[in-house]
Amino acid sequence: GNNVTVDIWEDGKFEGNENWPDTNAEQLAYAAMFGGVVELDGDIDLTNTASNIVFINDATIKLNGHTIKAGKMEGGAFDYSALVVNNGATLTIEGEGTIQGGQYGIYAYDGNLTIKGGNIKANTSAVQVREGNVNIEGGVFSVTNSVNDTRYVINCIDSYYKNGSANVNITGGVFNGFNPGNNAAEGANTNFVAAGYKAIEKDGKFVVVPEDVDNVVADKDELKAALTDAATAGETEVVIDANGANIGDLNYGLTKAMVPAGTTVTIRNANVEGRSYGNGVDG
Repeated sequence: GNNVTVDIWEDGKFEGNENWPDTNAEQLAYAAMFGGVVELDGDIDLTNTASNIVFINDATIKLNGHTIKAGKMEGGAFDYSALVVNNGATLTIEGEGTIQGGQYGIYAYDGNLTIKGGNIKANTSAVQVREGNVNIEGGVFSVTNSVNDTRYVINCIDSYYKNGSANVNITGGVFNGFNPGNNAAEGANTNFVAAGYKAIEKDGKFVVVPEDVDNVVADKDELKAALTDAATAGETEVVIDANGANIGDLNYGLTKAMVPAGTTVTIRNANVEGRSYGNGVDG
């Protein structure tokens, strides 16, 4: 049924059921047929097989730091995709880990996809959509082609996008060399970013954040620089997003010049390791 829980054991065996498929790839394919929650406990390498994993029932994959690599399938609708969603199913990707596709990383051929985490990459498109709704809430997306063609990091089949069958809604994530809010995937000025959100460029990457965010930082030094720039510009309401990064030990790190009187600073999605007292702020 749709409540199967699958553990991908390191030895490729599922204890207690001698008829269960033997290999990690076979276990994931079995789960793709019946749905449920898939907890990866090992990498899945399909590169020496002529197959990919096609989900036909609702499922969630928890990557748990592991990698799924695409096979060598040639010809047909699912060319070189690590994962495919079909039959109207809904697939959810959670946690840290990697999905490495050939031509496509994940292909929503006829189904829905929600991505909350993971490093999704492939030669042409990290995510390809034919028919279905794709919601991207987090994760890192990139292409691996040698000419650095990033036009289609996220892409829909043109005719399905035009008739409204293929939809992408982005509220988070990091996109390498691809602006999800203004790209050419479906023609000039294509916007996949949801209302109330925007894409901020940072070192050739675009980070999707809520519209009220002023800056995205990756560490304590960037936080200090962002606060200094805001204070110099006379901004009194400053919202900074760390996108889950560790901004370090803030002990005596902030000054009145960075956060002057009358300033309100909000820092979201940050990890802080160490102490935070002793900061000489007036705001």
